[in-house]
Amino acid sequence: MLETRLSAERYTFDNANDAIEYYFEKGWTDGLPVVPPTEEKVRAMLAAGGVSPDETLMSVPTRSRIVTAEKIAINAVMAGCKPEYFPVVLAAIEALDDPGYAVHGPAASTGSAATLLIVSGPVAKELDVNGRDNVLGPGWRANSTIGRTMRLVLMNCLGATPGIMDRSTVGNPAKYTHCIAEDWTETRWTPHHIERGFQPEDSSVTLCATESPIHINNHAARDAEGILSTYADTMTGAGIATVLGNGQWVIGIGPEHRDTIIGAGWSKDDVRNFIHDKTRVSRGRLIRAGRIGGTPSPEEDAKMVQCIVEPNDIIVVACGGPAGRWGFAIPGWSGRGGTTPTTKLIRKP
Repeated sequence: MLETRLSAERYTFDNANDAIEYYFEKGWTDGLPVVPPTEEKVRAMLAAGGVSPDETLMSVPTRSRIVTAEKIAINAVMAGCKPEYFPVVLAAIEALDDPGYAVHGPAASTGSAATLLIVSGPVAKELDVNGRDNVLGPGWRANSTIGRTMRLVLMNCLGATPGIMDRSTVGNPAKYTHCIAEDWTETRWTPHHIERGFQPEDSSVTLCATESPIHINNHAARDAEGILSTYADTMTGAGIATVLGNGQWVIGIGPEHRDTIIGAGWSKDDVRNFIHDKTRVSRGRLIRAGRIGGTPSPEEDAKMVQCIVEPNDIIVVACGGPAGRWGFAIPGWSGRGGTTPTTKLIRKP
């Protein structure tokens, strides 16, 4: 059987460094060096994903863009992915193409929308996708390169070039790469992929358009209510984009906080319900902070704004390293109506 010919234009260079510099000149990088995508590497990526190079994986009418598996594979190679990561990338691309995710909004926004990937299920352990120490930081190839692939695809395939289509005012470091796993060693809570309707043996990736992460410190409280009140208070800051309502959040709860919360018998649903109830803020406070118009008064102080519509608008992720009573909260880019966290099954060929 004949191999399907790759359609991308070929370039020849004397050495890898010349290729890397050429990619910089053409604006095909995220500002960091890329791996030159040789035909051999691209074909290995396609084979690992079980897809043909001419298979259409994305169609974005608002941008008049058709994106094939070959283009995705090229960008995955450039990002530094191993071929075995490609099924995760393909699932993430499927989510990116989902109408519910509504890619054009976060890709073009003046806000700071990054593309967060949450990997859950056995594949996280198999591929060493980090869900523990330094979960939001550097040091793991799978996290770094899978997340980076999404940014390169947005730039090179969908035209989300900073200053042109990507109109973010201040940007966000997570726009380089933003991929985490749920801690597979945590067996006391229901894993995220099962919460999203999959089986224990399945693996999934959830795509969320998010603003910058907020680090949460609570080393004092020794009860679930005290810890989670700190999370809720953080999530009602006047500068949060969605504080006026429709908020969608991802919260990561570290092991020491989890030990206290789970030790008190709390499930993920209990966490969501508590935070939902606590994420209310008075109109008076928002007026004094300059976030909304009006005159401060006792009447305005008594009027409460519900920042999150319902508990299921909060994704709870068990992650983080074992030392320190820390966690994080990541606000969604626009809230309901703008984009929806989208989960897809990771399929192995």
